[in-house]
Amino acid sequence: MMNIKPTSKNLKILAKAIKQVLINRDETTYMQELLGYKSNPLKNECYVASKLLYDMMRGNGISLYKKKDAYDKWHYWLKTDEGETIDITAEQYVIEGVEVPSSSYKDALEAEALWYPSYKDRIKQLHSELIEYINVNNLELD
Repeated sequence: MMNIKPTSKNLKILAKAIKQVLINRDETTYMQELLGYKSNPLKNECYVASKLLYDMMRGNGISLYKKKDAYDKWHYWLKTDEGETIDITAEQYVIEGVEVPSSSYKDALEAEALWYPSYKDRIKQLHSELIEYINVNNLELD
């Protein structure tokens, strides 16, 4: 992991950068758009995105949360010690017209890290893409 100071400024910059990296992965074709396909590049990326940001901040000042969504699947996001919600992939629910789970902490749980190797691989891949994005875009971190 890149050595980044766990500051509020870095948290916000990295959250936006992770979201942009995920959006940039979208390969929706012109034909799919013509057929009414709704691109949703943030779908199924909540754990990977949130855990990467959590790891990059070394868990300082933030906690990982989870809650069942409208589809009865776990949705993950972060909450700062000051009470601010950082939900990198919230827009996936807006695209589908359903309630964003992180909009309420009712029934939300503090989450544990998942041990699945496939998630670890996805986090590692996203981290690599994020570092490239940071370098290409000259993001100024503390």
